[in-house]
Amino acid sequence: MEWLGRHSARHVPLDVFEALLVAAPHEEPADSLEERHGLREVVADAVDRLSEEDRWMIEMLCIAKLSLRFVGRILGVPKTSLARKRDRVLATLRADLVGDPLVREHLGLS
Repeated sequence: MEWLGRHSARHVPLDVFEALLVAAPHEEPADSLEERHGLREVVADAVDRLSEEDRWMIEMLCIAKLSLRFVGRILGVPKTSLARKRDRVLATLRADLVGDPLVREHLGLS
């Protein structure tokens, strides 16, 4: 176990400022701000078209990251049934989004 006493050859920054000085510059996102805003609007519109219960379920599972078991208890359904319903709703959302020209262009499907 002779390696335990050796120091690492890798430099460890002394503080946050030194770490910032040696960090690579932040890369700009490939998408423009307008395109990202447009994509957010498309997704928000697609979610708004869901039923209130489906929208709530997706928000609790995907946004709030609550478990299937917990959300299933709230809705009074088994988690396996909820998982199937989640998958159906996400498939509906996916089909709706892929039908939008902006999303198709973003994904390179045009």
